[in-house]
Formats: sequence, structure tokens, C-alpha cells
Amino acid sequence: MKERDITRKNRKEYDQQEIIYYKRILFRVFFFLQEKTKGIKLVVF
Repeated sequence: MKERDITRKNRKEYDQQEIIYYKRILFRVFFFLQEKTKGIKLVVF
């Protein structure tokens, strides 16, 4: 039982890190597009 809880917790932390990783990529893409289009303001979460 304890091992199962640990793996579940680790999976949750891993998912959060993955989400953070994808958010960073999205930020870079949005920033890149803003630099390209200068005048257009993009919505950033």
C-alpha cells in the first residue's frame, strides 16, 4: 500500500513538472511570436 501511495505521489509531481515544462515552451513561443509581430499583443496566461 505504501509503495502504491509513493508512486502515485511521484506521478503527481512528475505531471506537475511536465505541465511547468510545457508552460515554459508556450511562453517561449508566445514571446517569439510577439517579437515577430511587434504590434500585435498576445494574451499570456
